[in-house]
Amino acid sequence: MQTVAPAAAFRPFAGGLLALVLLAGCNARSEPPQFRLNMQDYLEMIPSHDPAEFRIARGEEPDVLEEKQRKIKGLEMISTVLFAAFGTPDDPYLLNEVQKGDDNENGLDLVAIERAAGPVRPGHDRSSRQRGLYRLHCAHCHGISGDGAGPTAVFLNPYPRDYRQGMFKFKSTSFTAKPTTADLKRIILEGIPGTAMPSFALLPNDEVDALVEYVKYLSIRGQTELNMAIVLLSDESEIELDRTAILDEYLMPVLEQWTAAEDAVIQPPERPATDTPQQLAASIEAGRKLFLSKDAQCAQCHGPTGLGDGWLTDTTAVPYDDWNKQKSPDDIDRWLLPRQELRPRNLRLGIYRGGRRPVDLYRRIHAGIQAAQMPGAGPGQGSEATLTPEQIWHLVDYVRSLPYADESQPKHTEITLHKPRN
Repeated sequence: MQTVAPAAAFRPFAGGLLALVLLAGCNARSEPPQFRLNMQDYLEMIPSHDPAEFRIARGEEPDVLEEKQRKIKGLEMISTVLFAAFGTPDDPYLLNEVQKGDDNENGLDLVAIERAAGPVRPGHDRSSRQRGLYRLHCAHCHGISGDGAGPTAVFLNPYPRDYRQGMFKFKSTSFTAKPTTADLKRIILEGIPGTAMPSFALLPNDEVDALVEYVKYLSIRGQTELNMAIVLLSDESEIELDRTAILDEYLMPVLEQWTAAEDAVIQPPERPATDTPQQLAASIEAGRKLFLSKDAQCAQCHGPTGLGDGWLTDTTAVPYDDWNKQKSPDDIDRWLLPRQELRPRNLRLGIYRGGRRPVDLYRRIHAGIQAAQMPGAGPGQGSEATLTPEQIWHLVDYVRSLPYADESQPKHTEITLHKPRN
């Protein structure tokens, strides 16, 4: 496999093209791990949805051959730019403009990324600080490339998060905004109840910080990749191989989305008083009516009793999240993971993946869940609120009451014990 030596200006941009792992077949075990190109999403950008668009066969018609060569050249260009801007899983890299520093507080911490990257190994100093943290704790589920398709992913429901599209379900920010650093850190420390994502609360704080930074790195890399692919494969435009152009048009806009996350945190107003049993009961009843109403539409997915079975009333509307909805039985052989149905939460279990605090539930109802078909009830980008803050608080009180309702409790059967016969 051809490799490209770094150039002073923009790593390999002055050299040749990095050959594609997927097309060249150079995936020997003796070679270091590579970031896998996101071919599945690339194919979704092509009208034909045909992997053959990237394979050259003998006897191709000149116009067909020219189009295929254009697409393959586009893949080579994407691979080259990604190598130049982000390095490899064993040797991560960041352009100076992206790195955190005295004049760039919003950049990525390359030292932390290097600590999380690469194979598992002790540190080079006497304290033997752990390195390769991502591969040790995360890659077996989330994959080397952060594609959510690690070796154990196929056995899990829901699948591990694919970081590359930049979509995250459980965060404190508005619907389309990125999660904050605190959001990612909380997920790592607490895990996600009801899923295979465990708590890593026993890890030292600096290791958790390194993992958070590496997740950002994988996500920013993945979104930059998709942004370029849209231009090359969908818009059929050219990409200027210039450091400034790549930064300004593809990389920095993604980084700025992460920078803006802190300003997108949802700050709930003070909740209505529920100090007395009567006040709480009134709020719960108001929430129950909203839950069943057409304005909130909660029952449409969660069901009239909150069991998560609302979608079953329409057997033609099997729900899928954004990571699964583009898969179909006709092309399932080209996906790393089979299509997985989305299951709305059974609210009577009291297991809330995004957190069980009242503020967590408020934010979930206000913003919705990105990529999971749960719309937000609060104001969003280009949309007005469907519920007032007071109504959202009533829904929070109702949802929190469901696990303790009489019908949610297990039924007890009296058992009569008989003395054994002599």
